[in-house]
Amino acid sequence: MTSRFLPRLCGLLFLGLVPLLAGCGIPPAPDRNEDGAIAAGRGRLYFYRTTLSLGGPNSLLGDASKPAVMLDGRKIAEALPGGVFFCDVAPGRHEVAVAGPRPTTILVNVSAGGTGYLRMDWGIPVASQRPVIEVDARTGQMETENRTRIAAACPA
Repeated sequence: MTSRFLPRLCGLLFLGLVPLLAGCGIPPAPDRNEDGAIAAGRGRLYFYRTTLSLGGPNSLLGDASKPAVMLDGRKIAEALPGGVFFCDVAPGRHEVAVAGPRPTTILVNVSAGGTGYLRMDWGIPVASQRPVIEVDARTGQMETENRTRIAAACPA
């Protein structure tokens, strides 16, 4: 009789462990506080790239690219799908340029203690009319919450 219930018992134990084990490989969501405080007299710019969207601006063709992101003429990172990075900068106007099939340059104003968000979208060369746009803080916070952090070579 024991031999008949043993396979069922093992099966139930296995099913009970699957959810626990499945959570082991999932990294915790990034905590906005891990980015640290903005240094006195500086502002922060977040740069993030949208993720895969079949048929949209981030088609399969666009997701294979890793365009260079320039801040004030200096390459700071490559825009990876689903990634986010930031730089703390001096207050004032900054030039952001993104390479790619449709190179784009925009000017962004940053205030001391302020935070700006720049969203990057692209795919097939003509699919994205505006590959880099500045978004409001609420949208930027929401859209960057669970993205992969990318290291950036920010200017001093």
